[in-house]
Amino acid sequence: MSRQNIIIAACCIVVIALVIWLVSPNHEEQAKSQLEAAYKVEQSGQFDQAIALYQTLIKEYDGTAAADLAVQSIARVETYKERKAIQEVQKNLGRVQLVLNGYREMTGKTPRSISDLDDERYMFDSDYVVGIVPEGFTYYLRFEKTGGYTLYSHKEGAEKVVKRYDSNKADVIELSAFENEINAEGYVRSERQRFVFLEPSS
Repeated sequence: MSRQNIIIAACCIVVIALVIWLVSPNHEEQAKSQLEAAYKVEQSGQFDQAIALYQTLIKEYDGTAAADLAVQSIARVETYKERKAIQEVQKNLGRVQLVLNGYREMTGKTPRSISDLDDERYMFDSDYVVGIVPEGFTYYLRFEKTGGYTLYSHKEGAEKVVKRYDSNKADVIELSAFENEINAEGYVRSERQRFVFLEPSS
């Protein structure tokens, strides 16, 4: 190949690269555009779809500023989803907790079993508690061996569960952790409609 052909080939390569660079948007601009699209989906309330879009952006545009923002956006959406899950069940879990705390105020002790709740002196019995659970949810009440209790709310099809302690603190836990907790040895399980009671075995 002659020197003249090499120079012509090199010029052609430079011209082609320049044309591609001018025609296709900047890599960072593409990433930014995808970030904006994912944010719009997030703002519409479609959180799982938004997370999937952010994850795709991170994979396809790794190293861009938009990818870094997408990582932060996923964390923000996950935190919001957890807060929303807690808020969604607080009212009804709170009603169950009021029943349990009312029993404690009346008797001076925390209920440790279904039969404690069904004490004739207390009008908010286990039937009342069972009736609190909204459609699409299952509630779990574990009477702790130490004397306290733990409430769980599992929404049908959800991958996370709201856990509420007798101290009124609430957390969101993974479904696998929840299953380990409610299947722990040393508890007798009784199910009534959408409510599961877990009592310490003798």
